[in-house]
Amino acid sequence: AYDETDDNLNLTLVPNPTQGLVTVLFNSETEHYYTIDLVDIFGRNITSYSGNAKEGGNEKELDLGNIEAGLYLVIFTLDGQREVEKLIIE
Repeated sequence: AYDETDDNLNLTLVPNPTQGLVTVLFNSETEHYYTIDLVDIFGRNITSYSGNAKEGGNEKELDLGNIEAGLYLVIFTLDGQREVEKLIIE
């Protein structure tokens, strides 16, 4: 069965809700390229980030201060694994 949420990533967004700055915390089993897409409730891609994860715990700070307040989805993809978290920008 396909598991939509892969617990190995341990994706966490802090703080959530945020007023602009948010830190994405995640685990990676290997060094690998990742992407982070911020999508609005209509499915429009608002902004994207990418980078190279190191083995173990990782963090990426995002500055979303110029993004309109509302509910968004953060789509995190790493080595074929995808995890989606809701993010509220105040």
